[in-house]
Amino acid sequence: MKVHLTINAVLLVVVLIISPFAMDPIFDEVFALQIASSPPSPQPPLPSQLELVATNSGSSPPPINHFNLPPGYRIEPIIWNLTLPSSVTFDEKDNMYVAEAGFVYGGLVPTPRILKVDNQSKSISVLVDRNLNGPITDIEFYDGKLYVSHRGIISTVEPKSGLVKDIILGLPSIGDHHNNQIAIGGPNNRIYFGQGEATNSGIVGEDNFKLGWTKVAPTVHDIPAKNVPTF
Repeated sequence: MKVHLTINAVLLVVVLIISPFAMDPIFDEVFALQIASSPPSPQPPLPSQLELVATNSGSSPPPINHFNLPPGYRIEPIIWNLTLPSSVTFDEKDNMYVAEAGFVYGGLVPTPRILKVDNQSKSISVLVDRNLNGPITDIEFYDGKLYVSHRGIISTVEPKSGLVKDIILGLPSIGDHHNNQIAIGGPNNRIYFGQGEATNSGIVGEDNFKLGWTKVAPTVHDIPAKNVPTF
């Protein structure tokens, strides 16, 4: 099983045990729910295949002649015309899942969603396009479920129904950077994920005002570094 974790310059790495969860007081309003709790209420039906008309549109795939590949390698377009793709993962049947972030600074507000590319038929469908907060920063398939890191929340998604279940809520992700990359596994079956800080420099400055979040959250600021215990 592939386990990876990307650590940015301003990053707090958080280690959680899947069940039971334990949180450090540094996250004053973070809540972790047991995965085995009662099922959530049903979601509305997923959108139809017609909403994917723009994906892979055009008479031919995008050109690949500008890639300089070493001998023995080839590149093949699978899915294109995506809006802010942010992460990709595969299940045990080699079906591909692609996350479209659904957020970017500057005013563009697309829908955060996860697409599925069937390994057998190569068909593309929308797995889920609701109950997700942009940006979706990472997705990881593990033990029959998709784990999704999206703004302030870690959720699971059922790969057949698209049902979203939040398992960690209240992560401090109002500022410049959000909770991001996920890795799952190890001998104790843990979730590892990155947690971004509010600013790039540790001090709220003019650049943060330009991004706009200080208007809705004027008291948000960086938290001094400290050890986060593991259990």
